[in-house]
Amino acid sequence: MTSDKVNNLGTQQIHIISTSTMDLKEKQQQQAVDFDEALARLGFGKFNYGLILLSGILITTTTYETIGISFIFPVAECDLSLTTQHKGILSGITSIGIIASSHLWGFLADQKGRKSIIVPSLIVAFLTSLLSSVAINFEMLVVCRFFCGFFIAGSSATIFAYLSEFHSSRNRSKVLMAASFIYGVSCNYMPALGYLVLNRTFHFHIPLFDIEYKPWRLYLLLCGLPSLVCAIILLLFIPESPKFIFSKGDEEETLNILKKIHKINNPKDTEGYNVTKVVEDVEFIDSTAREMKNVSKNPFVMLWKQTYLLFSGNNAKKMIIVCLMQCGLFASCHGLYMFFPQIVDQLASYSNQFPTERSTMCEILTLVEELATNVTEIGNMTDSSEHVQTCSETYEVSTFFYSLILELLYMFGFLVITFIINRTSKLNVLLVILFGCSISGFGTLFSTIPLLSVYLYVIFMGLLLAVNIVNSATVDLFPTNLRGMAINISMMFGRIGSVLGTNVVGFSLDSYCTETFGVSAGIMVACGVLAFFIPKIRRIDGEQDKKQNKS
Repeated sequence: MTSDKVNNLGTQQIHIISTSTMDLKEKQQQQAVDFDEALARLGFGKFNYGLILLSGILITTTTYETIGISFIFPVAECDLSLTTQHKGILSGITSIGIIASSHLWGFLADQKGRKSIIVPSLIVAFLTSLLSSVAINFEMLVVCRFFCGFFIAGSSATIFAYLSEFHSSRNRSKVLMAASFIYGVSCNYMPALGYLVLNRTFHFHIPLFDIEYKPWRLYLLLCGLPSLVCAIILLLFIPESPKFIFSKGDEEETLNILKKIHKINNPKDTEGYNVTKVVEDVEFIDSTAREMKNVSKNPFVMLWKQTYLLFSGNNAKKMIIVCLMQCGLFASCHGLYMFFPQIVDQLASYSNQFPTERSTMCEILTLVEELATNVTEIGNMTDSSEHVQTCSETYEVSTFFYSLILELLYMFGFLVITFIINRTSKLNVLLVILFGCSISGFGTLFSTIPLLSVYLYVIFMGLLLAVNIVNSATVDLFPTNLRGMAINISMMFGRIGSVLGTNVVGFSLDSYCTETFGVSAGIMVACGVLAFFIPKIRRIDGEQDKKQNKS
């Protein structure tokens, strides 16, 4: 009996010890987790929705600044004596500013912080828009738009890294697409603003600049206003990226930020955030991240080393592919998008004057250009008192309607992508967009129904959906210490494509319209082929979640 009691007592002690050991291990697991798990334990609530909303609008500010100017071309050409070539230069100059500074902003975002770069760059970008609205001539407007691009670049690509670093890997792609949906919604601001402002007839004199302040000037100012609003909200209410803070070794500040986010997302949780220590995960142990930690603090050495790491070893193939794709996408999409209001306005005017005529889009554009040239020559032959006015200070109302349809296409396109991005691979989504839009691009060459041509043109411009898919893929390819520069450089190549595209279209649209649309559609086919070579592009994020949950 005595031996049995001893055995039972020993068994109970062993059970108690093993139970307490298991409880201790479980408690330790709850408190010390890797960074991705620490983000997952924040929950998904008010903070995330607010950040997605702000990020989507912030992404759109770059579009307002780079593409919004295209709406003023037909109504400002008299005031500024704009030619088609001038319009091409203005279409691309903001992107040239972005190209000139993207590398620098990417480096600073990886060294100084995401928020630390986004806020001041947005404020200065707004000030350049303010100056643009009082430009006295073409040259001044070009200079203002260049510096607008130079500073807006600080936020244009960095925001993708910033947003992604508040979310775990299982939600990252979906969150980026949700922000892209907000981007699609926010893009409706441009045609809506154009409809409300550009067709007004007010004007007043400003003696300081000796200019007539007309609706197109107010439109430029209002296109820059969201940059200022986003900067103020970001400055007052949103913290620095916790992942960036952690990558710099400040675990205490990282936990403080995570606790604040958890409290916002879970206001009724009485237990609080159950993480007391964050450990490095695979991304932070990555060899390139380790190398960056050991680099000299000399900024020029750091800039060179970070750039070298991006274009060497396994990273080289990734960077080359995403840079080429972004360059092709922007060349085709932005090149023709910048002339979208002008082209649609001309097609609408032609359809109203000749409702029964059947011509291809390029035939109509060529005819309109010939008529404008003839009218100008007649005007030059007459006295100044009899000079023929060839400029228009208002739009056809249908122009805003088709622009609104295009923005709605972006909005619903991103909405659909948000729901399917975790159910299928990014490759499948890219191929549908690229090949579908290229077919529409080729279709514009053969359609003899003006209205159908306009809708094919609208669908072709849906190429912009692919840009954010490539950005989402880029975020997954690089560690935190290189991510900011990787996205900025890939977008820099995109802007190079944009400059090439807008200027080529500006110089070739009048004389080589068919070739312009044909080459643009062909580039999309090439980008579709390149998409097959992006690493991890076939991965389905939803399947990764299921595997993690099972394990």
